[in-house]
Amino acid sequence: MAGQANTTRYKDLDLDFIAHPITGDIVQKLNKDAVKQSVRNLVYMGRFDKPFQPHIDSRIRGLLFEQASPVVTVELRKVITYVLQKNEPRINLIKVDTGINANGDSYSITIHYQIINQPTIESVSFQMERLR
Repeated sequence: MAGQANTTRYKDLDLDFIAHPITGDIVQKLNKDAVKQSVRNLVYMGRFDKPFQPHIDSRIRGLLFEQASPVVTVELRKVITYVLQKNEPRINLIKVDTGINANGDSYSITIHYQIINQPTIESVSFQMERLR
């Protein structure tokens, strides 16, 4: 059909497992919320967190125990870029910003990306710190 807009929809389960108030089913995340959840999960994913797919590993947990330095922020940027480019086909990764917080005990991470066939640039930001 000519003139039909590309309406790709992405669906994922909401990992908070919140029940829908009327149906009682688990609520779904749709489109940009589903992709944002996936991006965040891939960054946090360890080597054996996903059964039968040990190649999905962001290696972030090991980097959090290194001495905080600009070298570690560059390495964080590299591993996040690699894991997202390799395992999230729904996005075009634009930029990954990493920085050390003022106390030197955690890292701030911001990921800028564009969802395939969408005009807007999305971002997700979070703090990573090691638990003692």
